[in-house]
Amino acid sequence: MQLFADGYGGGGYSSEGIPVTHTPDGSLIVDREHFRAEDDITGWQVVCAAEGGHIHWRGPVWTRTRVADDADTHYCFNDGHGFAEDSGEFGDAAMQDWYAHIRPFQALRYIEIITGEIAEAEHRRIEAVRRARAGGASWADIGRAAHITRQSAHGRWSKP
Repeated sequence: MQLFADGYGGGGYSSEGIPVTHTPDGSLIVDREHFRAEDDITGWQVVCAAEGGHIHWRGPVWTRTRVADDADTHYCFNDGHGFAEDSGEFGDAAMQDWYAHIRPFQALRYIEIITGEIAEAEHRRIEAVRRARAGGASWADIGRAAHITRQSAHGRWSKP
C-alpha cells in the first residue's frame, strides 16, 4: 500500500492519481473519489486486509527517500533515480515481511486441509463398513480389517 504523510493509504494507480483506499486506522474507504499525486507518496507498507477491507496487520513502513545514502536496507529504499519503486530488491525484501506474517497461517491451513481429508476418509470408511455388514461380514472381520477389536468395531459403527 502506498502511504501518505497524513497516515492515509492508497492502492493502485489511475489517470486521476492514486486512489485513497484506507484511513490512518486501517478502515476501508468505500467512497473512492479522493486521489493523491504520486509525488505525495511518503512510503510503502505491506498490509493484510480482512474481508471487508479492514487492515488487521501491517508490516514495517518503507520510507521513501530521495537520496540513495538515506536508504536503510530494511526500512528505506531508493532506486538511485530519485524515488523508490516497488520492484527488484525492494519488492523482494518487502515481501519477506509478508511471508513471515503468513507462515503460521500457512501451517494452520495445512492442518485444515488434512483434517478435511481425514473426515472424508472416515466417511468413506463408514460406507465401507456398511457395505461389508450388508454383504455378511462379521464385526470380528470388520475389526480385523480396521486393526481394532470386534467390540470396538461394533461400538463405533453399529449405530446408524
